[in-house]
Amino acid sequence: AARGCVDVRPGSDPAEVGDEPLLIHLKTSAPVAVGRDRVAAARSLEQFKRDKRFQVLIGGSRAKVIVAINNQRKPLDDVRVRRAIAAAIDRKSVIDGAVDGFGVPIGSYYTPGAPGYVDLTAVNAYDPAKARALLHQAGVQLPLELTMKLPPTPYARQGGEIIAAMLDKVGIKAKMENIEWAQWLSGVYKDKAYDLTVIAHVEPLDFGNFARPGYYWNYDSAQFNALWASKYKGEADYS
Repeated sequence: AARGCVDVRPGSDPAEVGDEPLLIHLKTSAPVAVGRDRVAAARSLEQFKRDKRFQVLIGGSRAKVIVAINNQRKPLDDVRVRRAIAAAIDRKSVIDGAVDGFGVPIGSYYTPGAPGYVDLTAVNAYDPAKARALLHQAGVQLPLELTMKLPPTPYARQGGEIIAAMLDKVGIKAKMENIEWAQWLSGVYKDKAYDLTVIAHVEPLDFGNFARPGYYWNYDSAQFNALWASKYKGEADYS
């Protein structure tokens, strides 16, 4: 999802707003800024909307909240299992439940405000029946038990609970583990000791990560690597 962010400012002068926006894509919690103070809950917005002294502006950003999958962990190394996970998740419901609707579903590692954006939400869309069929085709014995490591942000902790409940409906038991940032950086990002994790990527135009050797989600596609090298040679060096 692409995340959204809200700015609440005194007075009536226009102000730019940055919106904070699952690899399954979803949109996440929006912080509220009142002058220099931040209010964590987006539901607090109504009190400011009713107060004529404040102007509330909502916009979009380049941030993507994803369910990252460790592509080298069995049976997650089977693309049918990864697609089943994607089909089991209702992105819009995650956005509504975890971040009060401040976000938009995206079907790729790309946000609506970026140049050349194409809406791919119909690819691997929410379809629990398809998810169960894909798991059957992959020969997965249910229930499939996985771990889902969640860093200490509301979008991850609250979103993780909703995602786990959705996965459970197709026979995937995601054991949630709440961890701190130091544990996420060392265990997930560095050591790749995880099955699933919920995390926001805020860098714009960073889909070159899929061609990055040894990146934490362990994705490796010779076809994509060749395409990336031919189209963007010299723009990024991940060696």
